[in-house]
Amino acid sequence: MKHIKLFEQFINEKKSETYVAYVDDKREPGGSDKEIKNDYNLDVKDRNSSGFSIVGAKEDIEAFIDDYGIILDDEIQVVQDTLKELNQVWSKWADKEGAEIIADEVMKQVKDEEAIVYIMAALSKQEWVDDQINGLNRPDGTELFVRIPSDFVINVGFADDVDAGKYVRKLSGMQNDALVSGIETTILGEYMSSVGKNNIEIRQSMFLSIDAK
Repeated sequence: MKHIKLFEQFINEKKSETYVAYVDDKREPGGSDKEIKNDYNLDVKDRNSSGFSIVGAKEDIEAFIDDYGIILDDEIQVVQDTLKELNQVWSKWADKEGAEIIADEVMKQVKDEEAIVYIMAALSKQEWVDDQINGLNRPDGTELFVRIPSDFVINVGFADDVDAGKYVRKLSGMQNDALVSGIETTILGEYMSSVGKNNIEIRQSMFLSIDAK
């Protein structure tokens, strides 16, 4: 039965494979190339600012991936395709249906349209990116977590005979000058710098999770 033993030895033998790996949270997993070799018995090749190649046995690579949250090259393409599709939909939806939802929600609290000089928000000109800050995306995860990279900001400017302060709590914002970045969509009225601090800024982080299935 020697041939059976040799066959078992063959199928259980560690086979060397090459993968391209990208770090999802800007860390250098395992530290230096030497440390990766010592800790995981993996050879690091072609390291650059985007990532590096690792060569070694499959089980060693899997251990490395589990420990350091690595995204392999085929997963990168899936993420990029998903983000492209999401941003295409977002660019068409945000300045229309999205803007209408914002206007409706503001008017539910203010109730008087003449009290408002403008409503503006950074909508379609912002794009969703995969989350690389909070460590939510894992190679073995079933969801892709995405976010707007900067805060999602809505500014509501009020007429000079209206006290914006009484709407701060209702709109869950803060009263200050609108910080205009140039990517805002005007939802209602027209921005006027003379409104000054009679403006309510609503600032939130925006996250979405997309089911991998």
